[in-house]
Amino acid sequence: MFVDVKMSKWQRLHLPREATKDEVIGILKGGDVQKLWNHYRGILREALPEPEEYLSPNENWNQETIELHGTGNQGIIWTNKPADDPLLDDSGEYPKQMSIVWSVDDFEQRAIVHEGYMSPAFYDRNKFSIALHEMCKDHDATIGITWDTIDYYLDKHCNPRK
Repeated sequence: MFVDVKMSKWQRLHLPREATKDEVIGILKGGDVQKLWNHYRGILREALPEPEEYLSPNENWNQETIELHGTGNQGIIWTNKPADDPLLDDSGEYPKQMSIVWSVDDFEQRAIVHEGYMSPAFYDRNKFSIALHEMCKDHDATIGITWDTIDYYLDKHCNPRK
């Protein structure tokens, strides 16, 4: 087996004498360094002695930067190319722990939905944090917390009409 790793390394491109500053900047602003070779003949490339750095897939347009090759006809047997799943970390693994967070902002959002365009608002916004605390304290892991759960605690703790 062997591993291919993509790394960054600075290189110096020695431009011919006829290259002008404005011309080179115009080409570079286009974002494609390769166009320098189309425009000028005789560009020399020099590897700079600075340390190389490993590239992550994020630094490589979400393409793999590590490939594990098998023996014989196996070809590539693993890469670190990220899946389209935003929950995967840089190594392509799912996190070992995740959290779902509810906040007083969720109570505000539901209050606005229920109040509609009524004026004045009838939910007591000073009690949203109490409702959030009570909801979390009474949490039943078998049913979880849903928008209906927030509506229940919103009415129970923040609706002065009840």
